[in-house]
Amino acid sequence: MDEKQCEVHRDYILERVNRNEIRINDHSKRIDSIEQHNSRTDGKIENLIDKMDSLITTLRWGMGLAVGSFVGFFFYVVQHGLFK
Repeated sequence: MDEKQCEVHRDYILERVNRNEIRINDHSKRIDSIEQHNSRTDGKIENLIDKMDSLITTLRWGMGLAVGSFVGFFFYVVQHGLFK
């Protein structure tokens, strides 16, 4: 190979290396963005789970009160002889 061909080949290789460095840096930025979004999403999911736990507790209390009221009403009806 002569000097000119070696220089052209070297320039081509340097151009590819620079282009790959730019791509790697761009991918690094994208990965950072995805990681930030992922951490925000994890926080939102944890908050949602906490809210669902409190909702489940409230529903259990409500169902207990409804069943207790129904049983109390049943005894009231039986004691007052409303079912004949």
